[in-house]
Amino acid sequence: MADATNKGTSSSPYVNFPPVQLAFAILGSKLVSAGVDYAAKKASTNASRLIPSACRRLSWEDLPEGPLHICRASTYYGTHDGCDTFHRYHKAGDECWESTLANIFNRSWSEFEVLSERPKGLMLTEYLETDLKTLMSYVACGVDTFSMHVFSSSAWYTPPEYEARNLDKDNRSFHLRAKDIQIDFKRMPKVAEQEKGHLVAHVTGSFHHYIDGRYDFSDTDAQALKPISLSKADMQCILEGYPPYYRSEYILRGTSTFLPGTAQITLQNPIPTFSDRARGGWVIAVGRTYVTPVAFYVDEEGHHPGGRFPAHIGASMTRVRDVLEKDIAPEFPKGDPWYDDVCAAVAAVNHLLWGKSASDLYRFWPNEGGHHGSIDSLDEGASNAVIALFNRFGPLTAAEKSLVKDHTLAILEVAIRGASTVTEYLKDRAVWLPKWWMDQLGHEPIFLRGCKDE
Repeated sequence: MADATNKGTSSSPYVNFPPVQLAFAILGSKLVSAGVDYAAKKASTNASRLIPSACRRLSWEDLPEGPLHICRASTYYGTHDGCDTFHRYHKAGDECWESTLANIFNRSWSEFEVLSERPKGLMLTEYLETDLKTLMSYVACGVDTFSMHVFSSSAWYTPPEYEARNLDKDNRSFHLRAKDIQIDFKRMPKVAEQEKGHLVAHVTGSFHHYIDGRYDFSDTDAQALKPISLSKADMQCILEGYPPYYRSEYILRGTSTFLPGTAQITLQNPIPTFSDRARGGWVIAVGRTYVTPVAFYVDEEGHHPGGRFPAHIGASMTRVRDVLEKDIAPEFPKGDPWYDDVCAAVAAVNHLLWGKSASDLYRFWPNEGGHHGSIDSLDEGASNAVIALFNRFGPLTAAEKSLVKDHTLAILEVAIRGASTVTEYLKDRAVWLPKWWMDQLGHEPIFLRGCKDE
């Protein structure tokens, strides 16, 4: 009787299920667990909608250190493809920033969500809180610099009356256009005891970047010389006034003209401190690589296309000329086999400084275009030594004399290529971003609106 009563029971704390029931039980528990995880993730994603007093924030301080953008592509299919944000368009919607800023800053957008208190006066519409550094980084990463042209109003536009004294006026509207990107700003009326109204913006248009065909596209590090690959630290430097070509590290890889056994070349930081931006090393780094500049530069004063250079860039170009003329040239007296080439190189850089154009450079540097392969004779050690050479000024050391004698043509060529590349950028494509604008608006929150509130 006792056996009949206890039939089907066990002293084990676990219940014995038939195999089929057990399988369904395990599957059900996993589905419930997955459902809970999904619900939690969904709740986090929509937190700004669930909390009326909060809005999502994507500001400069929220962006993690390291690369601003992560390329999701694993293969390369052509010269104008390969990265997941190759050419994307603004998609109209209440939260249209998901098709613009969220695509460029995809690392931060997918890994972190920061909520901010929604300010008074902006309670009835969905907003994304951001700032000027983040918006200008978006422009830097999303504009194909080589399609810019300073003489085309469709490429870059800021209104002539756009001056510091006008920025804080209520109901003040202005816009910035960078190729296909347009950012419309509006200063809202003051609310309560505000000193000034909130600054609201709307980002539209498309963004475009590409990967250079000179590199091995099976490795996403091939983008290392494009603006889309900029790190937060390097972008910070550019926004503070470093040259638009700046990188703390330049990586060359996969080039067939490398010396045998060389897989990649890494050029170290040519601008260790802010004051070093007026030296010539970064111009040499431009000549040694194919680094792409961002579409703008930040400075106290702008330049005039075909006219004077911005102060610190002009100082760097002058340093390149002075090192060639006053340090290197004396090592090649008249009668030396390289004498004519050294004199021609000095004349070429002088022409770039005074003429502000490389269009007729061949008249001063006959070798231009004919000996580009000589630059690839500079291995990593020699390349970094040449950068250091143009960062200093004065009589050459014994090691520097040996460097110049061993790589004469390569040094002349890399100096001229760097100087001519920077000159052409300033003549045709560079856009001045006033430093006072960054200083005045750089610490102010900007609220991106969607397309609903036109």
